[in-house]
Amino acid sequence: MTSGEVQNIGVIVACNMEHATKTIENIKSGIRAKGGAPTTFHMPHLGYINKVNPMTAKYAHSFMLQTSRNIEAIIKPNMLDGVVIVSDCDITITGALLGTLKINCPTLVITTGIYGKYLKHNNVYNLFEIATGTTGFESIDAAIEDSNSHDAGSMKTIISVLEKIGLSSDQYPNGSGAHHKCAYEIGEKIVEYAEKLILPKKLLTKDKYATAITETFNSMNATVDLSQIELINTLFDANDTRIKSIEHSGIIQIKGSASEDGGIMQITTDSPTHFTGSAWVYQSLEDADRALLGGSIKEGIIILQNCVNVNVSAIALIIEEMELTDKIAIATDGVCESTATLVIQKCTPNTQENESFANIQTGDALEINIAKGRFNTSILAKDIKTRAKRNSPKKPTVYFS
Repeated sequence: MTSGEVQNIGVIVACNMEHATKTIENIKSGIRAKGGAPTTFHMPHLGYINKVNPMTAKYAHSFMLQTSRNIEAIIKPNMLDGVVIVSDCDITITGALLGTLKINCPTLVITTGIYGKYLKHNNVYNLFEIATGTTGFESIDAAIEDSNSHDAGSMKTIISVLEKIGLSSDQYPNGSGAHHKCAYEIGEKIVEYAEKLILPKKLLTKDKYATAITETFNSMNATVDLSQIELINTLFDANDTRIKSIEHSGIIQIKGSASEDGGIMQITTDSPTHFTGSAWVYQSLEDADRALLGGSIKEGIIILQNCVNVNVSAIALIIEEMELTDKIAIATDGVCESTATLVIQKCTPNTQENESFANIQTGDALEINIAKGRFNTSILAKDIKTRAKRNSPKKPTVYFS
C-alpha cells in the first residue's frame, strides 16, 4: 500500500443499529473525507442477550472467542485495509480486537447506542429494583432504554485504556454533537492508520500500557473497573506481551489459607478493614441471585466458584441495593466491577481441585483482613486435602493401552 491509494475500510457494527445510525454515518463521512472507501458490515453482539438475562455473562468468554472468529471471517474475504468496531458491549469489543490482532489489521474502536447494564445510572435500574417492584419498569429491557454507553465505569475504563494505547479516541456521550465529531475524527484516523500501517501489534506495548493504566486510575479513581483491565490483559496475552500485575494504591493483593495463590481486591477509603462470616457457596450466578432475592442470605461471605472469566457484578450490585454491604462480602475466581460491596476476585481457579478456594463449603468460617492482606478459613489444611481428594474426579478405567 502507498500513501494516496484508496483504502478499503470496514465499519463493523456490533450493537443495536437503531442507536448507531448517526454514529455510522459520521464515521463513513470521515473515511470518505480522507479518500477511503467505507463499507458497513453487521455482526452479532452480546448486548441484547445481556439485556434479556444478564446472568448469561457466564458465556461471555465463549462469545468473545466467537466474535474473534467472526471478525476474521469479515476482514479476510473482503480484503479490508482497516476496520472501525462500533459496539456497546465490552466483551464484543475485546473479541473484535482479538480478531483484528490475529490478522494484524489496523483497528479503532468507538462505543455507541444503548449500554445494556443493570447499573442504576441516568434512570437505569438494576435487577433488584425490577425484581422487587420498587421501580415503574416492567422489565430489564424497559429499564435500560435510557442507558448511555459512556456513563458506566466498565465502558469508561476500557475506552480510557484503549484510547491511551491508540486503539480508540477520547469519546463523549452518545447523541451529543461532540460524540458525532468524535465519530467523524475516528473515520479520518482509521484511513491514516491504514495508509501508515499502524497495526494493533505495534500499539500493544508495555510502555503504553503502563502509562494508560496509571492515567486511567488517576482520572477515574475508585470507578475503575478491574474486570475491564482483565479483558485488556487478554489482548496483551494474545500479543505475547507479558505484563506485571496491576499496582495501584486502590488495589491490594490478598492471600491466605482460603486462597493459597491469592486474589485481588479493589478498595476505597470507605472499605472496612476487617470482615468475618460464614461461607455461602454457589457454582453459578443464578443460584446466588435466587438466594439473595429470596432472603436466604442475611450475612456472611458469598463464595462464587467455577466463575473463571465471568463478571459477577450482578451479585455485588444486588447486595449494594439491598443495603447489605456491611454484612455480605464476595470471594470469587471471576471478576467484578467496582462496587460498594467488598469483593475478592481472581482467586485461585477452582479447576485446580487441590486448592483451598475450590474446597470451601457452605458454613465454613471465613475472615477477610484487608489491613494484613489475608483471606483465611478456620478449616485445617489436612481437612482441605481430604475434601480435595473426595471432590477430585475419578480417573477413567483403561482396559487397553
